[in-house]
Amino acid sequence: SVIPVSEHLLYGTHSVYALHPSELYEKLFNELTDLVDLGDIDLIYLFIRRHPLHVDALLVVSDFLRISAASRSDAADVVER
Repeated sequence: SVIPVSEHLLYGTHSVYALHPSELYEKLFNELTDLVDLGDIDLIYLFIRRHPLHVDALLVVSDFLRISAASRSDAADVVER
């Protein structure tokens, strides 16, 4: 959720927003970090099949494809998605 926070600066008051992840996002993020720690890209692919719009997981796979000398277009496709 996005929560507005007021902040007084030298030239006036500006609105600043803070992002607070939901409990579900925290749970999924912790699951993803456990999978990354295991180092098995197939498990991360399964995670993405269950959660196809999880941006952090898509970025992990994109980095893996880029580093593993896979086709740059594959990595670009994942980032675009």
